[in-house]
Amino acid sequence: MKKSYLLLVFLVALATVACDDDEVSPTAHPLPVNPTTPVPPAGPDTSKPVIEFTEPAANTSFVIIENVMIRVKVVDNGGLEEVRVYLEDSTSNKELIASFKTADYASESDKSFDVMMYLYRKQIPLPQGAGIARYRMIVEAEDKSKNVSQNSFDFNLHAPDLSKEEFVEIGSRLKMGEYMDWMVYTVPKEPDASFGFALFLMVDKDYDFKISDAEWKKFAADFDLKDQALATWDGDSDGKLTDSEFIKGIIKLNFYSDWDVNKDSIIDSSEFVGGIFDRWDHNKDGLLARSEYEERYFTYFLFE
Repeated sequence: MKKSYLLLVFLVALATVACDDDEVSPTAHPLPVNPTTPVPPAGPDTSKPVIEFTEPAANTSFVIIENVMIRVKVVDNGGLEEVRVYLEDSTSNKELIASFKTADYASESDKSFDVMMYLYRKQIPLPQGAGIARYRMIVEAEDKSKNVSQNSFDFNLHAPDLSKEEFVEIGSRLKMGEYMDWMVYTVPKEPDASFGFALFLMVDKDYDFKISDAEWKKFAADFDLKDQALATWDGDSDGKLTDSEFIKGIIKLNFYSDWDVNKDSIIDSSEFVGGIFDRWDHNKDGLLARSEYEERYFTYFLFE
């Protein structure tokens, strides 16, 4: 597996665990306590950290184009020192992918560690030709007394044929508008031009703000535009398409009006992904096979 095949977006919340040493539970016959009697020292801490995977359910199967989100909570009575995360593939190849030192996080307590991890399909592949692949996430926790515990979570990847409804449900999680805002792009105000600009960003994979001949040929093949030629879109004849040249070409093809299913002059995320489904479904059977969506999804939907 690749060394850098995991992108971790984590929310760490170190929750306070109450230690009410001064509070005595009531009993039927409480015994008097001599305040001068020395308290014997506590014995060594031999309790191991408790590791719990809170979501999703174990052995969940994810479609190859989904993002896998796994949440784990680690609790220890005396305080955590480090939490280590490993990923193991179906060949038992195990690699350390993350390590969290609890001292690195400002908190009132180090007795609880809550982390949410996203594993992206581009980094955790389904082997070519494989119908399903198994992965195991292994979490190892060490407390301040050097007690170590381990727990694991199994999940599967597969690539079934997808209906339009299924593809739209997964693909709509792409926040294209948020991506454009985050990158501080100057987005055209006209709805059809803004739509064309979003497609331009998906096609421009080397991020040079021009679509090369190679990028064009792939786009034309994937989006079933074999009757279109770059030269007819290339206004200045420099062999590349600027964003304005690309947008003009998209507008002429009436993509915007065709994809605006409810004709409200707004293309929402479902309509956007639905339009892509129709363009990728070359045999028009109402299903996207793995060969029709896997590589294209990684090309156009995932942003570095």
